[in-house]
Amino acid sequence: MVEVDHTKVDDRGPSDLDRIIDELKKENSELKHDNKSLAKQVEDKVEEVKALKIKLELLDKRPSK
Repeated sequence: MVEVDHTKVDDRGPSDLDRIIDELKKENSELKHDNKSLAKQVEDKVEEVKALKIKLELLDKRPSK
């Protein structure tokens, strides 16, 4: 029979839960970055639409030939 010394620490690295938490934190950070990027793109498109509406109004007010 093999004796096991229970006084020694068996350090196998991060536990599964620690690894999952780290992965979720990384994913959360990436999603926040993506969200900010998409919000900026939407803001840019809103400004583009506003400019196009103004241009359309100006063209509509032009006298026709």
